[in-house]
Amino acid sequence: MNIGDRVKRAREAAELSLAELARTIGVSRSAIGQIENGMTKSPTAENLYKIACKTKTNLDWLITGKGGMAKDVLLQLDIAATGASSMSKDEGDLIEVYRKLSPSAKSRLLNAAKALRYDELGEPEEIPTVKRA
Repeated sequence: MNIGDRVKRAREAAELSLAELARTIGVSRSAIGQIENGMTKSPTAENLYKIACKTKTNLDWLITGKGGMAKDVLLQLDIAATGASSMSKDEGDLIEVYRKLSPSAKSRLLNAAKALRYDELGEPEEIPTVKRA
């Protein structure tokens, strides 16, 4: 797998179109297409860094193919366990937001998510709560 294949794989895993990725990193759609098709053998370090950030991809993997594709350790474990990422972009975004919250806000978010889950499933048992930090 060459660098273009890895860029394409990262873009598709992030559920981004060529145009979306290009727009968010500040290049043309054709520039991304040329990288993916191997027409640009040495993309700039800046563009590779931006692609890795936007797709939440391990930069070392993107450049060299070494290491895991996912930047997030939990996502790497998920991929290793299932053979492919079963985590959606929304799930990844939720984890990223959660990690930036205060302990108190994390507790409130987790309790709200559990309440929603029980509402969806219609389970009558008491909703377990998480102690606030």
